[in-house]
Amino acid sequence: MINNRALLITSSILVMGGVFLLSWLCWVKLRPGSPPYQYQLLLEGSIDAFPDLGLDAQADISIRKYALHVTENDKPLVIFHVGERDNSDAEAVLLDWQNQIGEALITIAPPIADLQKLLAAITNHVPKEALVLGWWDTTRRLDLLAGIETPFRKNLAQPLLIPDAWSGRREEIEKIEHHFWGLHNRKDVEKSDFNSFQEALLADTATGAARLRALVGEREAYLVLHISDIYKLSAMHPQQLGVGYRDFPNSGDLHGVINRIKDWLKNQGYQNYAVERREKTSLRVYFLTDIQSSETLIAQALPFTSSQPLLLEDIKAVYQHGGYWVFKIPPADTGYKK
Repeated sequence: MINNRALLITSSILVMGGVFLLSWLCWVKLRPGSPPYQYQLLLEGSIDAFPDLGLDAQADISIRKYALHVTENDKPLVIFHVGERDNSDAEAVLLDWQNQIGEALITIAPPIADLQKLLAAITNHVPKEALVLGWWDTTRRLDLLAGIETPFRKNLAQPLLIPDAWSGRREEIEKIEHHFWGLHNRKDVEKSDFNSFQEALLADTATGAARLRALVGEREAYLVLHISDIYKLSAMHPQQLGVGYRDFPNSGDLHGVINRIKDWLKNQGYQNYAVERREKTSLRVYFLTDIQSSETLIAQALPFTSSQPLLLEDIKAVYQHGGYWVFKIPPADTGYKK
């Protein structure tokens, strides 16, 4: 005989579908007391050896494919690729992060297919001498693959997104990450400018745009944002920006999925949200938890229900694909005082 609690659990699993069942099976491995995770190298070679990435061949760039495991024999929780320019002192760059569980784990990265489209747009429409601002992981990808000019070329290793089950093991996880990326002897590099960049995103649109212009001076400049950046920014400034997300299975019935999303948001008391198609089987919904958050530059520049990024005047939208938005930063307002 099945009791009511078991029946509820069984019904919930059936409703959520295969993608969430897989996520649940992986997630049980993150219970408190699990051993520290490790990175396993799966494959390395030139860009040509990784056709699934869809990246244009560049003879001087090497790619490595890794898996994140809790133990050597477990199913990987994350599959990811890093790129590195040959015969260079530059650090390896994270290209993608295919998380197999429902909760944020270490970082979040956009789908590689969206990065391909962004690279084409940047290469074809942004002048080589222009300066590009963005979250440091985005600008590092664009620097490696498109040779952009940006003040953010270093791995700033923030934020570190640690699941609740590992919340007491931050120091241990930081050591794993710093060792893997070679950051153990790192001093604070570029963090001052990146802090100013974050402050701009947290300000209202007029003040934030002026602060961005102050960062780039008189140069032609662009801002690249991905919808996941607002979650990362919130993780670093939870008192100033309230953001959460939830994944929903995409059954192909878009009308039905949207209705389920709206019902869930209503039940939780959230009204301001944006939807990202992560893959064919999944939709990710980012939501703002308070009115103050919706008034920030980053929220106004992304497609939340209370925002109109195409109509912004303080920064001008010039490109959009998937979760990416590109804005041109207009010339300085002489009336602005820093």
